[in-house]
Amino acid sequence: MATTTMGARIERARELAGLNKNQLARAVSTSWQHVDHWERDRMLPSTTSLQRIASVLGVTVAYLLGEASPVETIASEALETFLRSYAPPDLGPEELAWLRAAPIDPRVATPGQYLDLLHRLRTPSPRAEAPRAEEPVRTRSQPPPVRTGRRAKVQVEDALALDAKKGRRGA
Repeated sequence: MATTTMGARIERARELAGLNKNQLARAVSTSWQHVDHWERDRMLPSTTSLQRIASVLGVTVAYLLGEASPVETIASEALETFLRSYAPPDLGPEELAWLRAAPIDPRVATPGQYLDLLHRLRTPSPRAEAPRAEEPVRTRSQPPPVRTGRRAKVQVEDALALDAKKGRRGA
């Protein structure tokens, strides 16, 4: 049996997870060039990256290091049940990778927890929408806002009031 390299194992697990290099890179918080270098055995991932890769792809670090022969998935039965029975049909590969990397203990996870996580992922946070500032209402007794480069529109009432102050009479 031929020995496969770490790069080949990363590439195979990525393909089995249905991700392209860019999607894996985003899930692992790196660039697609790093993923390409890992898969071509030009450089080795850091320990942190290796753990993230294993988590996102649903394999063990031991598999990626070549210590375990078959791909041993660490995905919980609850996640598989969620994917089989409750996942929406428009579940994207990035969302799937995010769910696989979710910080849930697989021994006590439920499909409902994964459904809740997906709902939270898809629902924008209230802080994302900045409240619009309402335009202040200006009364005629207030001076017009200062504008640079343009002349302000003169209100007839303001001109008459100014003339009255100066003692002039309107014609």
